[in-house]
Amino acid sequence: MSEPISHSLIRELFEKGYTVIDGKVISPLTNKELTLQKKKDGYLFINHRSRDGMTRSAMIHRLVAYKKYGEEMFKEGLEVRHLDNNQLNNLENNIALGTRYENSMDRVEEDRKRSAIYASSFIKVHDHKAIIKRRKQGASYKELMEEFDISSKGTLSFIINKALACGEN
Repeated sequence: MSEPISHSLIRELFEKGYTVIDGKVISPLTNKELTLQKKKDGYLFINHRSRDGMTRSAMIHRLVAYKKYGEEMFKEGLEVRHLDNNQLNNLENNIALGTRYENSMDRVEEDRKRSAIYASSFIKVHDHKAIIKRRKQGASYKELMEEFDISSKGTLSFIINKALACGEN
């Protein structure tokens, strides 16, 4: 499996002599600060025409992380974190590597709660007693999944086993 294009782009920029100082990207050609652009999600980036001739976006926080951590930043399971949750603050002391959980915990508590509430709005609530009743009446897993709009056999199994473990007969 090939690596993500963003990895090779970040390496290429450093190989060509681009650097990051105080969250600013310095061009090796002019020795001047490049103009940063801002994505809709608030992250800063620069565009660069890579060796393959395609123009690609390089995220500034990832450039800072590469300068600080090198190849370690590409280890599976690691993400680049903004410790203060400010995507515009790309100072080296605000950038760290961590897990997805650590990255999410960098967010302000209100934002985490708002995100959790939004995500929970997509969770289906199933009538466990009705499922158990229908199962006892002889309904198959396939029938139960269709009747109760359950997309996963694992989910249905969890509901049935949880109900049985709790003594819901």
